[in-house]
Amino acid sequence: MAFKFTQGQSQAIHESGHDILVSASAGSGKTRVLVERVVDKIKHGIDVDRLLILTFTEAAAKEMKERIQKALREACNQTEDEHQKGFLINQLVKLNTADISTIDAFCLKFIQNYYYKASLDPSFRLLPLHLLLLLVVVHRKCCYLGLLLAQIWL
Repeated sequence: MAFKFTQGQSQAIHESGHDILVSASAGSGKTRVLVERVVDKIKHGIDVDRLLILTFTEAAAKEMKERIQKALREACNQTEDEHQKGFLINQLVKLNTADISTIDAFCLKFIQNYYYKASLDPSFRLLPLHLLLLLVVVHRKCCYLGLLLAQIWL
């Protein structure tokens, strides 16, 4: 039995001519809608490696890629058009390098590719979260100590 999308979900799937943002509560079908949108775009001739598909968690990005792969395989098996079948097979190959990731992973990749535009050292590294939190705590304590010293000296 085919899934029945709501009017808003159908609009999100088939809207074209501009980017969209899908925002909804957990369990409302966002991933299903986004997967359907991506597959619809691919079926209409857009290469998967020309799309930017971002989510918040690595698990969601992995699940989305798996669902797109499954949907493309199903579409490939269902079509009798050899040209379309070849195109879909090509998309399955391109899916491995498509930009389907978390927002932070995409940003890191972007900075790694264009560090010179931002005048960054090419050997930059990300600060692990635990060290960042430590710096915030130390900074706050130093600021507090500075305020105390300022009050004493004034």
